[in-house]
Amino acid sequence: MRLSVHVVHRETGSATVVISGDLDLSNSGMLEGVLMPLAADGHLSLFVNGQGLRFCDLSGARTLRRVHERVQRDGGSVVLTVQRGLGRLLDLLWPGGDPGSPTVLYSLPRPDAARRHLAVMRGVNPDRLRARAGRAEAVPAALPLASVLERSRALRRETAERLEIMRAHTESLCTVLADVQDRLAAIHVTLVTTRPVGGPAGALLCDGHSHEAKAEELRLQATALARQ
Repeated sequence: MRLSVHVVHRETGSATVVISGDLDLSNSGMLEGVLMPLAADGHLSLFVNGQGLRFCDLSGARTLRRVHERVQRDGGSVVLTVQRGLGRLLDLLWPGGDPGSPTVLYSLPRPDAARRHLAVMRGVNPDRLRARAGRAEAVPAALPLASVLERSRALRRETAERLEIMRAHTESLCTVLADVQDRLAAIHVTLVTTRPVGGPAGALLCDGHSHEAKAEELRLQATALARQ
């Protein structure tokens, strides 16, 4: 199935694009050719409706990520809505909490598809059963684009804050572990200097130099984290 790409709505700062079919290496450039000009024109909040998307390979995922990285530099984002099965695949490619990847939202199956496979029971009129099921199903109203984008921005802010807390904790842990390695190195020196002349060397499998090297490595990691 060929890929179909249509820009269905534009407003100041945002745009909505509907895609359907199969997104792969052969046509991912066509999608990028539509989304990148929108970003260049100032539409930095891009809502991509992919409910009709049946397949997306690694090339298509990379294209969506490139577009997201482009608009993210100017404070924008890409929000992609797909069916749950494809969404789970994209979650593997874009682990949750990665601010450099588009936000993936799952769409609900169409009511028509749900009613298509109703069980037929003996003595029950199928048309009456379908009508009853149709009355029982409430089709949720689509969320306004502004609400979806605001939710996406809030999730990204929350993710960035949590990542900063994790970075600070890791930096502190590296510093503490470096001090522990220094103390172990000092213990080695003490053992060597206090060992009687001609006495047994002991059963230690490491030396003070290895602990000093490990302490230096941990301090370098802490410095790198502090610069991020």
